[in-house]
Amino acid sequence: PLGLIAVAAVASPISAAILLFALIPFIIAMALAGTATAAQSRAQFTALQRLSGLFLDRVRALPVILAFQAEPRVTRDLERAADQLAERTIRVLRVAFFSSAALEFFAALSVALVAVYCGFNLLRLLPFPVPEQLDLRRAVFVLALAPEVYLPMRRLAAAYHDRQAAEAAAT
Repeated sequence: PLGLIAVAAVASPISAAILLFALIPFIIAMALAGTATAAQSRAQFTALQRLSGLFLDRVRALPVILAFQAEPRVTRDLERAADQLAERTIRVLRVAFFSSAALEFFAALSVALVAVYCGFNLLRLLPFPVPEQLDLRRAVFVLALAPEVYLPMRRLAAAYHDRQAAEAAAT
């Protein structure tokens, strides 16, 4: 991202500054979402492990359960554990969707700010003086480059979520 911002600075230093300052909340949102996702993933896999262990234990004890006619109680226990797992799954999905939404919001906001700046600069309608006057070629170049600044960060976030899920599963 910093390399792409440097390339954008060649065409428009102010657009590059907008991208750079918008990158800060994007990184903060990534860090917060990553820690929340890690905690939720660990809790999810712990609940899955408990449900698997409970189910395996009940299958092994099936002759005893049938002999003492304890099917309703065992069924309730398994239903309760499955419901808890479903609740944890919803929490993990909620965190994942929130983190994706936050990252997309900051990326879209930054691209929109650059687009507004370039548009007003091209029309010479900026309400404040700027040290540059963009032409159409430089404005289109910066606008095409702006979404690409966030692409490596999005890939990093996706890889981090996958890593957290794998680490939680490995334990």
